[in-house]
Amino acid sequence: MRKLPANFGSLTSLQELTLSNVGLEELPASFGQLEMLCKLHFSVYPMEELPLTFKDLTSLTDLSFWQGGLKTLPSNFGDLPSLTVLRFQYIRELEGLPSDF
Repeated sequence: MRKLPANFGSLTSLQELTLSNVGLEELPASFGQLEMLCKLHFSVYPMEELPLTFKDLTSLTDLSFWQGGLKTLPSNFGDLPSLTVLRFQYIRELEGLPSDF
């Protein structure tokens, strides 16, 4: 699965999501509409960047990236008001955190 459906953000009651070893290359812009999402875990994925709408995940408290292709984070990544746990493991290509983080 290289992409999630464009309307994936319509799952507004979703609270936890793990995407592991699915070949995910990108997230749809609607991903930011998952307003109840608290826990999000990515592992073994080629996705290189997150959509700008990622900052709209205002309920997100726990976020992890493990063994993936992430290279950059959106400049507004620091605008996640509820984020308390952030993990990066084996993310060798990440260029750094945005300056506002």
